[in-house]
Amino acid sequence: MANAASDTQGATAAEILMDQQSAAAAEAQAQAAAAAQAAAAAEAAKKAASASWFNSLPEPQFTSTFPGSGDSDSGSVAATINAPNSIFDLPPPAGLPPASTDVGATDDDLATDYTKIAGVDVGATDDDLETDFSIFDTDADTGADEDENPLSLLRPANAGLGRGSGFKSIEQLKAEIAAAEGTADAGGYDRLLDKGETGTFSGNKPLSEMTLAEAIAFGTSDAYRNYSRDVLGRGPNELPSTPMGKYQIVGTTLAEIVNNPANGFDPNALFDADTQEKLGEYIINKKRNYEDVLSGDITQAEFEKGLGQEFEGIKKDEDFSLSGGSVMNASDIEAKVARGESLTPREFPL
Repeated sequence: MANAASDTQGATAAEILMDQQSAAAAEAQAQAAAAAQAAAAAEAAKKAASASWFNSLPEPQFTSTFPGSGDSDSGSVAATINAPNSIFDLPPPAGLPPASTDVGATDDDLATDYTKIAGVDVGATDDDLETDFSIFDTDADTGADEDENPLSLLRPANAGLGRGSGFKSIEQLKAEIAAAEGTADAGGYDRLLDKGETGTFSGNKPLSEMTLAEAIAFGTSDAYRNYSRDVLGRGPNELPSTPMGKYQIVGTTLAEIVNNPANGFDPNALFDADTQEKLGEYIINKKRNYEDVLSGDITQAEFEKGLGQEFEGIKKDEDFSLSGGSVMNASDIEAKVARGESLTPREFPL
C-alpha cells in the first residue's frame, strides 16, 4: 500500500493533464455522435411526415373519356381512357367553332397596320418604314477620281439638318467650288490667278511642292500682289487678290488659318493635294459655318452669302444654291408647310 500511494503521488502534473484531456475528448466524441443521431432521427421524422401527407391525398378521378382506339390493359390508367390516335382526333371544347385548315392570312395581313391606332394619325405604313435609297443623291457630279470610294460622297438628303432636307454635302460643295473657280482639272492644285503658273511664275516651284509656310510667303509677296493688280487692272493703292491652289485661297487667308495652332495645320506640311482638300473642308465647315446651317443656327441664305464672300466663282454663280439639285430642298419643304400640307417621314427635318 505504501508503494501504491507512492506511485500515485509520484505522477507528474503533465501526466495528470493528459488524462484529463483524453477524458474531455472522449466526452466530446460522445456528444457529437449523439447530436448526429438526433439529426438523423429528425430528418427521418420529417420525411415520414411528408410521405404521410402525400399518401393522404385522394386518388385522381377521370371524368372524361375520349374517342378512338387505346390501350385496353385493365390494370393501367389507360384502361379508363380511350387514348386518341392523334391530337386532331380530339373533339373541340364546347362553345368554340370547329378548326379550319384555311388560315386565310397573307403577308399583307400580317403587316403592322398603324392606321388602327385609335385617335392617332401615325401616317406611316410598313412600306414607308422600308429603307428608302432614293434619299441618297448619287447623281451629283462631284469631280471625284474614278478610284475614289463613291460611298464616301453619299449623304442622306435629310441627315442632320436643322432647317430642312436636301442640303448638299461638303464633298458636293467642294466639287462645285472647284468647277466655279476653274480648278477642277488636273493642274488645279498648282493654279494661280489667270494661270500664272504657266506664264509669269512658270519658273517657280509648283504650289503643291511648297510647304504651307512657303505658300504663305509667296501669296503675300510683292511679286504676286503686284502681278494680281496688273491682271485685275487695279491701282497700287487697291487691294490685290492672290488666290492659290484648287480652292483659290488667298495668301492672307492661308496665313490666318495656318498661324492659328488650334486649327491643326503644320506650317512645314506640304501644300499638296491632301492638305488643300483639308483646307477646303475647313473653310466651308468652320470659316463659312456649314456646321451652323446644318444645326439651324444660321439660315441657308446666310450660308450662301458667306460662301460667296470666300469664293469668287460662287459669288458670280447666280444659280448656286446649297439645296439646289437635291431630292427636295429646304425652300420647297418650307413652302409645303406654309400651304398646310403634311410632311412625309423623309421630308421631316431632324
